Amino acid sequence: MDFNITEGVDVPIDVIHADLTTFRTDDIDADAVAPEIDTDIDTLLSGYEMWVESEGHPKSTSSTYRRGVKHYFWILHHDDGNTVTDIEPSRVKDYLKVMATPSLATDTDDDTDIEPYADNTIRGRHAGIKRFYDWLGEQSNGATLDNPADITIDFLENKTKKEQELNDAGFFALTPDQKDRLANNVESPAMRNELLIRLAYQTGARVSELVVLELEDIDTSNRTVDIPAIKSKGRTVPYDQQLDTLLDTYLNERRTALPGVPESNPYIFPSQEGNRSEKGKYEHITESHANAVVVEAADNAGLRREYGTDKRGYTKTVPTMHTLRHAYAVQSIKNGMNLRDLQIALGHSDIRNTLEYLKALKQGRTERLRKHSAGPTNDDAEIARTQVDIDPSVLVGHQ
Repeated sequence: MDFNITEGVDVPIDVIHADLTTFRTDDIDADAVAPEIDTDIDTLLSGYEMWVESEGHPKSTSSTYRRGVKHYFWILHHDDGNTVTDIEPSRVKDYLKVMATPSLATDTDDDTDIEPYADNTIRGRHAGIKRFYDWLGEQSNGATLDNPADITIDFLENKTKKEQELNDAGFFALTPDQKDRLANNVESPAMRNELLIRLAYQTGARVSELVVLELEDIDTSNRTVDIPAIKSKGRTVPYDQQLDTLLDTYLNERRTALPGVPESNPYIFPSQEGNRSEKGKYEHITESHANAVVVEAADNAGLRREYGTDKRGYTKTVPTMHTLRHAYAVQSIKNGMNLRDLQIALGHSDIRNTLEYLKALKQGRTERLRKHSAGPTNDDAEIARTQVDIDPSVLVGHQ
């Protein structure tokens, strides 16, 4: 892939592709990174992280942004002559390009075995750096501060990591029966965890969107959920009346009966660790906690399946919370939902990502065309009545 770089990026590849767990903020020379800013790196990062949360972003986002800036400081620490306030935008873009394509670094060759960062990780690093300069500008007492991260990352495909995985390697979904088995085998607190699974299946929401849902986002009279704007525009999606009893009992009785959850906690899925008194905010369950709920339930239900290893050699299994999102999409197609409505429901900015779910359709396109096309013999064809066949290879448990 041609990135129009005439020279390699002269920072060691092991710096740009450093493992964030192997170095501390104390290892970064604050004078080399930000000589104009009179504070230590950890204090600087903490102030930035708190500001991100004050802007309405969830803890998961503020932590991701902090990691991105920490890594950026680590790179600057090793890059003589470039500091936070004098670096050129082209240099920031070069760093991000080497994250995507390690062979662009001057100390590697084309057959390097260093794994590139996932596109979504690079987007997160870029967003974190860009927002850092926004925050820094607010701290500058009116001084003008150019943002060197105000760049396009047009060298990445227009797909998130999860969407790219769906495109490249297929995906897994659950049948309605498998969803019920999963929901009926959750660990304690059972009602909260059952609702988490059933609401994920019925709305197709991302796990990052589900964990931050607040009570005011549920309209029980109209049976709708307002999905917050996190990775896409906010949207309103319906849920089925079969959730009425579970929702009513949980919201009005069981939620605040959870240990450590005060009545004032606004989240539908609160953490049982209570409120974060140091910042005066209340906690919700984390994305990793939500995924653990699904993994434990899958173990209990005999649904858990290994399907490969990640780049670190760890075994990958399904189902996960994201499998429920896939299941929503597949079942919606099976029920006859058109792709434009599905795109909006899933919060896809690009309908090409939604089109990937058509891979779930079973072979037999000629028969479907003969039955449903606008040919002269089809005057009596039923409209949007026949459920499509789904390829069983996309379903968890298929061998």
